[in-house]
Amino acid sequence: MLRMLGYSVLALLAVMVALVAFVIRFSASTSAYHCHGEIVSNGETETADIYAEFEEYAWWVGLWSRSDGSLWVESPGTLVSYFSDIRDDGRQLHIFDHNQELKGRFSSLSRTLMLELPVGFYEGNCQPMPPE
Repeated sequence: MLRMLGYSVLALLAVMVALVAFVIRFSASTSAYHCHGEIVSNGETETADIYAEFEEYAWWVGLWSRSDGSLWVESPGTLVSYFSDIRDDGRQLHIFDHNQELKGRFSSLSRTLMLELPVGFYEGNCQPMPPE
């Protein structure tokens, strides 16, 4: 009887470890984009290419998080920004900073990124980058 209980505990532990591994592995998908557009700062407009990497969370992440994803933005040699709160309304991704202030949007239809960055306001069209 005691041996049977030990096997049951081991089986339950194995299932729990497998479940945790599944949740960790499949809780997010990543999409990378190369965006060409302009940064407006202090009334001056400058052409800029940036790279954006969206991490979109699976539905079950909503059980413990309000966010639908996160965003890394990189301008080569200049800037790296992280936005930890993305909310998906089905047509656009709304991008918030850590203070819950709206900083921008990404349209899934037109692939246009509009985003307030430390160096100015960016607007550009994005093309998906091939997966690594």
